Parts: sequence; C-alpha cells; structure tokens
Amino acid sequence: MDTIRLYRLAGASGLPTLREAASGILAWLFSGRERARSRTMLASLDDRLLADIGLNRVDVARECDKPFWR
Repeated sequence: MDTIRLYRLAGASGLPTLREAASGILAWLFSGRERARSRTMLASLDDRLLADIGLNRVDVARECDKPFWR
C-alpha cells in the first residue's frame, strides 16, 4: 500500500483504524492474486495470440518473472 493511501485512511489519530487497515491489506492481497492469475493466463497464450496483442515470449517472460505484489 502506498503512503498516500495510508495517509487518506488515517483518522484523527493519524493512524488507520483496524477495519481500514484490514480492508486495505485484503484489497492489496486480492489485487496481487489477480495480477498472478492474469500473468498465468498471459503465459498460456500461443505465439499468434501474443502477436495479436503486440507481445512476444520475451515480454511475457519478463512480466511473469515479477512477484505478485508488483
């Protein structure tokens, strides 16, 4: 989670509430899972479909090598 989002979540005390923090963490985890799922699907495309979207195997390998949080 980025600093700006944490700042927006901050209450009067300057810290997010437990519910806000848990919600932010869950959103971060779900978005990471979605990125991992999308990369798996991208890796399963054949060369013709990759060419249709302007990618090649090197691009796919570079994307799939990223950790789920990036």
